[in-house]
Amino acid sequence: MNSFQNLDNLLVVPTGCGEQTMATLTPNLYVLQYLQANNALTKEIKEKILKNLEIGYQRMLTYVHNDGSFSAFGENDKQGSMFLTAFVIRTFRQMKQYIFIDDDVVKKAINWIVSHQLENGCFDPMLHLFHEMGLASAKNQTTALTSYVLISILETNTQIDNNVLTNAKKCIINDVTIDKYTLAISSYALGLLNLTQEVKQRLDKLMELAETSNGLLWWKQSDKSLSSNVEVSSYVLISLLHQDPVGNLGTASLIVRWLQSQMNPSGAFYCTTDTVVGLDAISRYAILVNKKQPHVKIILTTKTDERIIEITKRDRTKTEVLPLSVYPNQVKAKIQGDGCVSIQTVVNYYLDTPIGLDNLHLDIEVKPVNQKLKCSLIELKPCVSYTALGQINMAIVEVNMPSGYAANEASLYELITNARDKGVKKFELRRNQVILYLTQLGSNRVCLPFKIEENLIVENVANGTVKFYDYYNPEASISKVRIIFMSN
Repeated sequence: MNSFQNLDNLLVVPTGCGEQTMATLTPNLYVLQYLQANNALTKEIKEKILKNLEIGYQRMLTYVHNDGSFSAFGENDKQGSMFLTAFVIRTFRQMKQYIFIDDDVVKKAINWIVSHQLENGCFDPMLHLFHEMGLASAKNQTTALTSYVLISILETNTQIDNNVLTNAKKCIINDVTIDKYTLAISSYALGLLNLTQEVKQRLDKLMELAETSNGLLWWKQSDKSLSSNVEVSSYVLISLLHQDPVGNLGTASLIVRWLQSQMNPSGAFYCTTDTVVGLDAISRYAILVNKKQPHVKIILTTKTDERIIEITKRDRTKTEVLPLSVYPNQVKAKIQGDGCVSIQTVVNYYLDTPIGLDNLHLDIEVKPVNQKLKCSLIELKPCVSYTALGQINMAIVEVNMPSGYAANEASLYELITNARDKGVKKFELRRNQVILYLTQLGSNRVCLPFKIEENLIVENVANGTVKFYDYYNPEASISKVRIIFMSN
């Protein structure tokens, strides 16, 4: 089974803020573990992954605080994040068998986590919790977070005072008003503590709440967030495989089939957070079932084409694609041989009118800085706001430069310095693109003026674009694009 589709889209160089760096780092690790377990790791892929792990590790060290904690923007944040610090120690411990990891960095982070355990045994979220723990209710988020921290400690065999584990267990068990996400993640945390009865009770309850259709099994945490459904279902899968990997394999296969139906053509899910958990869950399942060397012959027939695909050991890292030249169409698949394969159909389409943008507001002002040289130095001012209930935890404004133009870095640094009170935390320059990071964006309009300058005279200048979206909830907050009209 090729559980990881389009590896080039998953094996990317980690970048972005602290949470984004971790979210792009971990798929590299899961792919490495999966391919290694199945003797399908090539020299080229291993070298690429190890390089990405090294880059991700060094980048994360720029987001560490003096007290050992980590946060999305490092020292630009007032304090560390419990979720991100736990995420880091869990990943760093797993990476240690592949690259150098400074043990002191991990130990200092663990000490910080322990020092922020509350009297009731729960861990203090600290700072702002970007990751909303599968949309668990505000009341349950501390329990879900405590479960996550416990998993990070126990999965990596971290030596820690038993009182810390005992108190964390009390925090989880004493919460009787838990939702599906908290049930799922806590069942795995308690399983790592070998609390068999408590795990069984939670899994039995989850099976009662499951959704089923056409041989698929999943859990619906929210009608408004498909990503949270992926997270809940993934944690149930992980917990089932830990509880009884052989006995639960049949149920697990139904969950995996649903998870794969939620994957996009790039091999990821709806956002970075559900992709991390989803790939982790699927890789654990794949390592269990992919013991035999596959030898499968697939005959795909459409109205106009026929394609024969043979999958063997050497093809584990490949994704075969059959484009459809006629639509609507019908695809018939005949499968022979021994092994497990996944077939996905993908339909791309365009809408005349974007849907669901009422709560996202983007306006752009463009004006020359110098009236004599109107096109040489220009001020670009995107203004954004979010008018739904609540706020966007992390909003992204991406500006793609018109051809022949580059951002003036001094004005970007000035923007960050002057606009921190507005939630602007960071900017990045990537090729011909500026990426601005805003936190806790609400209904108050935030404007981000900076300068772009002409560095190359180009005929027929290609227009630039500005895109504004919610990083952690992309399917609910569709990006909005505006054109920067330029003329020399």
